[in-house]
Amino acid sequence: MRPSYQEDAAAKPGFGHAHHDGFLLSSPYRSFRTEGCQEVITHAALGGERSDSAFQKQVRQAFARARKAGIAHPILVGAIPFDTRQPSMLFIPRRHTEIDRSHWLTEAHRASRTGSAPSVLSVKARADEYGYQSAVAQAVRDMREGKLDKVVLGRQLLLDTAQRPDAQRLLARLMAQNPDSYHFSVPLPQGTLLGASPELLLRKQGHQLWSTPLAGTARRSDDATEDRLQAQALQHSLKDLHEHRVVTQAIRQRLSPVTHQLHIPEHPEVMPTTRLWHLGSSIRAEVKAADEDALTLACRLHPTPALRGFPETEAAERIARLEPEDRGPFGGIVGWCDDQGNGEWIVAIRCGVVGERGIRLFAGAGIVADSDPASEWHETANKLGTMLEAFGLDSDRLMSVATASYPSSSVCQEHHAS
Repeated sequence: MRPSYQEDAAAKPGFGHAHHDGFLLSSPYRSFRTEGCQEVITHAALGGERSDSAFQKQVRQAFARARKAGIAHPILVGAIPFDTRQPSMLFIPRRHTEIDRSHWLTEAHRASRTGSAPSVLSVKARADEYGYQSAVAQAVRDMREGKLDKVVLGRQLLLDTAQRPDAQRLLARLMAQNPDSYHFSVPLPQGTLLGASPELLLRKQGHQLWSTPLAGTARRSDDATEDRLQAQALQHSLKDLHEHRVVTQAIRQRLSPVTHQLHIPEHPEVMPTTRLWHLGSSIRAEVKAADEDALTLACRLHPTPALRGFPETEAAERIARLEPEDRGPFGGIVGWCDDQGNGEWIVAIRCGVVGERGIRLFAGAGIVADSDPASEWHETANKLGTMLEAFGLDSDRLMSVATASYPSSSVCQEHHAS
């Protein structure tokens, strides 16, 4: 049986004992940091797409208690794991302070130039190149036999460091290196979840809803001509277009019952990050009912086929069987919602959990019937590069390093957020 991220965490003091002054979110729409913790919510988000679910009832009750305690406009912040059967990692802060994103990015650039990245002693993984490619090959065989359409297979790296990594300095480096991403820092029992994600699961303001799913990836080039050709090739790749279509069709199916004027572009556009090109669709809609708030809608969408696959049951079974580790917060969602139904939720990719003496990283690739195992291995390496660059490490060089299996009690699971 593969090790459970949540089981390992359960052996430590719970989320209620984590330090909650460290939640930060930097978004083109809203950037803020929080102070203090009014109430923690660890109830699993399974069934959270229903307003009458136990999860949503607990959230409403927590908002009511916060208002009674004198918080005029409470917000809920934190993370929901990939597997919504597992405990949520959410809390209502006592205070939150809005921050100008452009000023924050300027400060991040300045902070990123001070000090140095922590020295990495070793890079370990449960799945080496052969193991990951074997899992991809098995998934491809299943698809060619008609058992499923798509599955996202991920892998994790553990970087052992000589000293405790400075989470906020790493966040500054991530922000400086990926200025157009969604940046976040979330306190967890296992450490601090940091990331620079390019993917918006959902934003809701009033009755308006926006989502930008990403599926289909190509590496960028330092040469401008080659970079442009890479983008054009991605835009016409039948394999990547099929992978993206699976995602947008599922989102249409999930949002149609609860929205008016749902607009999903017929063709995706090519969207850049610092290291990669992605196929993305800018989706917008009008929400029908007032009780369909941002958190309810996020639970309706999460996880999309961009992080799990399709059909859902078959994809989840392959992930459980072929990935050697529980994902925990990786592939989950990070964000906020308020008691008026507004909110924003980001997909937890291009991220890592910083612990006492190291950091755990995750990257996944969407597998379809035309996938090539070696190409998917390289895609995950390119995605891992976002976090590795914050350490001053080269993902290409690390791909050739022989990795060793590590025990489930590894360093990233021994640290409580601080």
